[in-house]
Amino acid sequence: MAAGTKRIHLDAVYSAITKASWVVLSAPDWVEVFQVQAIGEETQSDYNLTLKTTRLEISGEQTEKFSPRTTNVYAQSEAIALAAQPITAPLQGATIVLDQLLPGLAAEQTLIVTGKRMRVLVLQNFALTAIDGAQRTYQTGDSLLMAQAPVTLPTGQVQWTFTDKNNFTGLITVNSGAVRAALFTVTPALADDGMVSEVAQIKTIIPNSDPTAFHLTQALANLYDRSTVFFYANVARATHGETRHEVLGSGNAAQIFQNFTLKQAPLTYVAAPTASGAQTTLQVRVNDLRWQERPSLYNLSPRDHAYITRRDDDGKTRIQFGDGVQGARLPTGDENITTTYRTGIGVAGMVKAGQLSLLMTRPLGVQKVTNPLAPTGAAEPETGDTARQNAPFTVLTLDRIVSVQDFENFARAFAGIGKTQAITLWDGERQLVYLTIAASASNGVDFTIAPTSALFQNLRQAMDAARDPIQPVTVASYKPLFFQLAARLLIDPAYMPEKVLAAATSALSQAYAFGARHFGQPVHEGEVLAIIQNVPGVNALFLEKLYFKGEPPQLQTPLPARGAIRDVDGTLKPAQLLLIDPNGIDLSVLQP
Repeated sequence: MAAGTKRIHLDAVYSAITKASWVVLSAPDWVEVFQVQAIGEETQSDYNLTLKTTRLEISGEQTEKFSPRTTNVYAQSEAIALAAQPITAPLQGATIVLDQLLPGLAAEQTLIVTGKRMRVLVLQNFALTAIDGAQRTYQTGDSLLMAQAPVTLPTGQVQWTFTDKNNFTGLITVNSGAVRAALFTVTPALADDGMVSEVAQIKTIIPNSDPTAFHLTQALANLYDRSTVFFYANVARATHGETRHEVLGSGNAAQIFQNFTLKQAPLTYVAAPTASGAQTTLQVRVNDLRWQERPSLYNLSPRDHAYITRRDDDGKTRIQFGDGVQGARLPTGDENITTTYRTGIGVAGMVKAGQLSLLMTRPLGVQKVTNPLAPTGAAEPETGDTARQNAPFTVLTLDRIVSVQDFENFARAFAGIGKTQAITLWDGERQLVYLTIAASASNGVDFTIAPTSALFQNLRQAMDAARDPIQPVTVASYKPLFFQLAARLLIDPAYMPEKVLAAATSALSQAYAFGARHFGQPVHEGEVLAIIQNVPGVNALFLEKLYFKGEPPQLQTPLPARGAIRDVDGTLKPAQLLLIDPNGIDLSVLQP
């Protein structure tokens, strides 16, 4: 053997060990790596025992430190690919790189992004300013949640939006990265942070990318903790309603204005980019030919295969056909009038995110379903009072937008929209129409409308079709504000105190509910006193506290709310809507 080479015999035959492979010899006081120079099989006899062994010839230094009885040999090594260095940077922007190759993705495909938002750790004391001007100071070591991705302003400054543990949301604007690094550092999400979701759309797939990478049509709205993010690619749009197939009856050419009533109610309407904002799910066929719904039989020809629908007071839908002069009569036949439609509408469809988990029918290959996003755009069928309120808006615009007021009226008559405000603002370069909107229904107290929602997109498309394309317009959801109060009531001895307190709480909830408030409407101490004082059984009261939710309890009056404005930093901000916090009414009995 060559100098520096040592021959060792293993305790058995190990055929997987190969020449030029590496072995590790481990003694109690020394560990060394050696390369196998030669290998073979031999029979060894010692202590009256015969054993077939593997002979290794290894080269290296310090071979004399290893003795047969005290040495362990680690062999049969395998090459292991180095693990990729984990990416800890937040997921943000419009360019996405996945962790694997997914060749099935395509341009214009809709995705849902779900994950936890990043946090920041305060390194140096600073204050956040809410959109209503309220401020909150944070100390070194505080942890804040990033409410949205940072925004670069026209001035070059970066605006950060944070939310604290008390749900106070405020802004801070920094001039440079060095200033930001001195104030706070971005940190991963906490274990108890909630998941958020948003809709994204693939713009282009980056060619020859492995793993798959693509560009989105617009940057992500949030700054995500990368380790918590999921992309849902098998996305299907779902709307409220259960499909029905029904035979309406038989046509009779001898009758004029034949009509039929749908057996199931209410008829489902879905959001659409039309002037009304809704589209019926009703399809009527006569002798298997589809007839078209029209708003009126007036001015129809005798050959027009059309019908009109009317909703009765009990919510059922009645279908009426023509008389042969204004619209065609129905041909005679036996049960030749059939229909397909869906039933179910209103706020019953406003489920929470993640609440749906079962399918009525399960297509082949579908294992489970979920709704990462909460639905939007639901609205109850119009009542008589609502119809009388909305009818003038349709007449005022006639499905055309000319003036600033037309923008407001058109949006207010749009299905799913509950409140609107349109004003003109200067964005620094041009004058534009700024439209603030709110939904007509929600599954809580949040009536905001996400820009990625079908309701928001349908409204934009319908407005673009009805307005002058030269006039710039910006549409934004309102900014919700909530206030709380505390008061002590002197109650007439003839009344039961608990019922008076409940009645006063109900009166405040109704007076400051979504339907009773307007954009930019403040809250004054005097009106709060008047609402409570008008409750039967209240002789007198003392208003102790009136303050914005998330701020220190105090008596502040008035509580301001503003319309849409152009802020001092050049950004356009939507109108505010000030409502009472349902859990923020603290009423007690004042002892005489």
